[in-house]
Parts: sequence; structure tokens; C-alpha cells
Amino acid sequence: MPLSNRRGVSLLEVVLALALLGLLGGVFVRASLQAERNTRATLEAAQLHASFDATLDFLDQDLADLAADDTTGVDLAQIATDSVTWRATRGAGLACRVAPTGVWLLARRWVAARQPQAGRDSLLLYIDSDSTAAASAHWLALPVLGVSAASCGGEPALRVSTVLDTTLANRTDLPLLFPARSYEVMQARFYQSQGKWWFGVRSVSAGEGIQPLAGPFAPGGFRLTYTDSLALAATSPAAVRAIRILLAGASTTGRDSAGITLHPRNLVP
Repeated sequence: MPLSNRRGVSLLEVVLALALLGLLGGVFVRASLQAERNTRATLEAAQLHASFDATLDFLDQDLADLAADDTTGVDLAQIATDSVTWRATRGAGLACRVAPTGVWLLARRWVAARQPQAGRDSLLLYIDSDSTAAASAHWLALPVLGVSAASCGGEPALRVSTVLDTTLANRTDLPLLFPARSYEVMQARFYQSQGKWWFGVRSVSAGEGIQPLAGPFAPGGFRLTYTDSLALAATSPAAVRAIRILLAGASTTGRDSAGITLHPRNLVP
């Protein structure tokens, strides 16, 4: 090719090309950063709402069966704005036999997430020897010392080793079947760890340390309020009829909150 027909790239064209590439590169970088921020904000919001759901679902499920009895008292043991301690039901059904050293639970009438555990759970028996005398009906609290397979009238049963009053165990006027429930003492509370705030739970009965269940939340992002039968502030566990749970958290998109009010169905009206 003749030298006169060759055409190179001028300095102006190089400068324009570099400027255009820089402009496009800047647009791409800004778009990438914005997409990253949007993704991070979406993930933070999803994590926050997952923490809300985990906290509310746990308390809703575990506090739904709170009850009260003149003999054993209310299942609520301690109340505060940032914590609550209660007897958490772990199983319920019917007992079919009692002895000074054990209680037999009828397997087909026992519903539980797990078997009673020695050193962790306790057992409540509903004793009603005279249906005409309301004062004779009460829940009797017993320790769980061990659990083994057994039978009751030819049917499968669980034998819970315990210590029962001999006079009660030897009575002949007890019904063939009577209500029983197993429970452990649990605590849920709002606490700070490594500079962040968490919702945690522990088994008081088992002597466990607090473990995080959900979070992190905003400082002061967990609050419990308790009301009595008149919808006024309850000053003692025995007076509680409703529990209001309020949660708050923060993400790059701002603050968010959630809450529910629980009305445990077995508390004395």
C-alpha cells in the first residue's frame, strides 16, 4: 500500500476515546456501587425482619400456654421490661398410675416435643379427688429424676422417676387418668454482647448461659409491657393477663419495628 494512503490515529481522537472510556467506566462503577448498596440494604432488611419473626414466633409459641393455679402459682416467675422468666410447657397428657417413686404417663395420650429430662424438667400432676370440692383440686409439682419405658394396664407408658408423698400415692380415690404436664423454667432477655444488642434465651432449670436467638437489634430495641384484666400496667406476675412485645432495629434504609400482643389463654380471668 502506498505510504500516502496510510492513515494513523490523531492525538485528538486518542484523547476523545480515553475520555469516552473514562465516562463509561465511571458510569459502570457508579452503577455497580449503587447495585451493591441496594443489595446490602435488601439483605440487611431481610435479616432484620427475620430477627423480628424469630423473636415474635418464639415468644408467641412458648408463652401461649401460660397458666395460673392457686397451689403452684402462675407460670410467669419474673417480669421486667427487658426480660421474662416462665415455666415453659414441654409436654402434656394423662397420667395413668402413681407410686411413691414414680408417675406413669400414658404414651398414646402424651403429646410432647421431647421426653422429660432429669435435672432439667419438672412434672405437674392435677389432683382432684373430690369433684364436689373445688379446694381439693390442684396441681402438684414434682421433680423429674429419670425417665424409662414402661406399661400401664397393658398399654405403652413412660415412667417418670420422682418423689411422691406416700399418703397421696397410696390413696384409692384417685381417678384412673388425670392431667399431667412437664415443664422447664426458661428466661428470655435483651442483652448486649460485643457491642451489639441481641434477643437471647436460656434454660434456668438446666443452669444454661444466655444464647442469642435473634438480632442484632437497635439499642433499646426490645421492650415488654404487661397489663392486667383492666388493661392497666401489671405490677406482679400474678396480675398479668396480656403481654405486649415491641421490637426495633436499624439498617441502611432506616429504622423498622414490629410487635404483637399476647393473651395467654389459661391465665385466670
